[in-house]
Amino acid sequence: ILSPDDGPSVLMISAGVGITPMLANLRAPRDAFRFTLLHCDTTFDRTVALDELRAMRDDGRLDALVLRETRRDPERRLNRHHIEPLLPADRLVTVLLCGPEQFMFPIKRTLIDDLALDARRIRFDDFTF
Repeated sequence: ILSPDDGPSVLMISAGVGITPMLANLRAPRDAFRFTLLHCDTTFDRTVALDELRAMRDDGRLDALVLRETRRDPERRLNRHHIEPLLPADRLVTVLLCGPEQFMFPIKRTLIDDLALDARRIRFDDFTF
C-alpha cells in the first residue's frame, strides 16, 4: 500500500505473475504518483494484462512501461544498466518488487549496493514455487 510519503516517483519491478499487485496499484486512482513499470516475462504472450498495461501507458497512468522478454535473453538477470535509466534524477523513489525470490533478492542488492537507493523505500512481495 502506498502512502503520500512514498511519492511522487514509484518504480515497479516485477516478473511473471508478480505483475498482479502492480496492476492493483495502477488500477487505483493515484494522481499524486508517477509510475514506471519494468516487467520481465518468459515471452510477451504470457504477460498478464498486456493490453491493459499498454493502455495505461498511453493514457498517462504509467509514465514508462518497459517489458523484457527473457526466454531468448542470455542476460536474463536485471542489473543496474536496466534499472538506472528508469530512476528519477534525485533518486528519491519508492521501489515495489514482486516476483520469485531468485528474481527479487539480486535486484534488491543492486538497488541498495550499486544504485545507492534508500533501503527503507524498497518494498517487496515474494513467492516461491
